[in-house]
Amino acid sequence: MVVGCGDALLSGDGMKVLITGGGGFIGAWVARQLLLEGVRPRVMELGEDRSLLEDVLGRGASGIDWISGDVSRCADLESALSGCDRVIHLAGALGPICQTDPARAAEINYIGTLHLLALASERAMPVVYASTALVHAEDGGETVTPGGHYGIFKLASELSAHVYAKSHGLSSMGIRPPVVYGYGRTAGNSAGLSLACRAAARGEAYTIPMSGMIEAIFVDDVASAFVRAVLEPCAGAHVANLIGDRISLDDFRDTIRTVVPEARIQCRGQMHSIASVRPGRDIRELFPGMPKTTLSDGIAATIRLHRNGVPDVTGKGAEAT
Repeated sequence: MVVGCGDALLSGDGMKVLITGGGGFIGAWVARQLLLEGVRPRVMELGEDRSLLEDVLGRGASGIDWISGDVSRCADLESALSGCDRVIHLAGALGPICQTDPARAAEINYIGTLHLLALASERAMPVVYASTALVHAEDGGETVTPGGHYGIFKLASELSAHVYAKSHGLSSMGIRPPVVYGYGRTAGNSAGLSLACRAAARGEAYTIPMSGMIEAIFVDDVASAFVRAVLEPCAGAHVANLIGDRISLDDFRDTIRTVVPEARIQCRGQMHSIASVRPGRDIRELFPGMPKTTLSDGIAATIRLHRNGVPDVTGKGAEAT
């Protein structure tokens, strides 16, 4: 384990963690795991749509401290951070917005991160933030050469986090997940994996609009990484990969069919390419013992949740209503 990781561990009791973008897919699962750890989540989200959070947390959602705000506005972030001990920064504009409105995407994905790093530095508040596997070249090489605006903004955020560590001593951890699938994902260029699981659970036909190779990871493993990193912060600025399963889209379709033999799932569309080699360390080297769900178990769990719903979660982290 790298020296410094875990040195600043606080008891979950009484801790409050801000989750920017906490009303989204990954954010909802992060909030669920924080509640189970006895940590009080505060969600900052653009707007008032709490439906996904309520779906994933059940009764636990009633006690969530929710703040509507825009991460690209420093004043909104400053209000959201008030009274918090740490922050998990997930707010971001996904691929489609990066393609159609890169200037607005830059405000959310990069300017918002700069605001957060500055405010966290003033408060000596550890930051865990979402980067992406797309900072790497898509041709299988080892270079860090993003092929699109989303990866560019995330790489810029990583570099700025290192500057804040050097100039202000800010502790941060950037986590680079690959394609994340699971219950609750409906948006983004690679949401087809999750939508295929939903269609199989409902007995509907669905075509995953991609083909080729992909690296995929179950959302619960991703949430575990963010929660572990925020509870056991590392001194200095770090960036780590979160490694999933490198598979073909046909493998994903066939694994769905092992769970639901009658599933009518196909793969057709633009080839999806992701680097076969990702330089840098796996976050599991920093935090041993983190879960790694198999593809078959992750798909089976996603289909089961679509059929049966997500169990309610209540915990010490839920605020009294």
